[in-house]
Amino acid sequence: MLKTGGTLVVAYTVLLALSVYLGDDYTRFWFPEYRWVLGWALPEFEVEDLTLAIVQGDTVVRAKLTAIHVFYLGDREVPRGTEIVCSTLAGHAVLHPLLMIPLWLAWPGFSPACRLAVPILALPGWAAIEALDIPLILAGSAWDLLLFQLAPNELPHSPMVAWMHFMNGGGRSALSLAIGMLPLVASQTILRFRLRVRERFIKFLP
Repeated sequence: MLKTGGTLVVAYTVLLALSVYLGDDYTRFWFPEYRWVLGWALPEFEVEDLTLAIVQGDTVVRAKLTAIHVFYLGDREVPRGTEIVCSTLAGHAVLHPLLMIPLWLAWPGFSPACRLAVPILALPGWAAIEALDIPLILAGSAWDLLLFQLAPNELPHSPMVAWMHFMNGGGRSALSLAIGMLPLVASQTILRFRLRVRERFIKFLP
């Protein structure tokens, strides 16, 4: 238990220091995925610009969106060419590896080979959690601005706005830990399966 706790603390400290120097590059790495998810979540808009910016001393991911056709919110028309600028903290992106990687390194009972396999098994979940966070938060922020101005009665019924509040209310950390556990469970399951196959094979040896 002491070894596990120590590994968690050391890994988190090292990753936190790295995030200070490499956090912006890490966030930019996901920009193509952010653009795709944002375009999927807001088909009424085109993503004109997606960039990192400094706002009141904080680094944010900022998106500039332009309506590509006329659409309606309730009985209010949103003209083509309507522009929305929305943003969210860039630090949300680096939170996921800060929570997941120490968990993988500190998990007890794993051989070095298993620890190397875990990040590979984790890649789909890693990409998924990044897709579920910043781009959908930006989409929720955009809908929040539009609905607040044009159709405030629709705000409680907006899934995008509800997801934004869920993620900002603790869902981000919970999802990171849950998705971070999946490759650990998968690798343990594979290891147990290999041991059972080996045991059965040995039984048939003379």
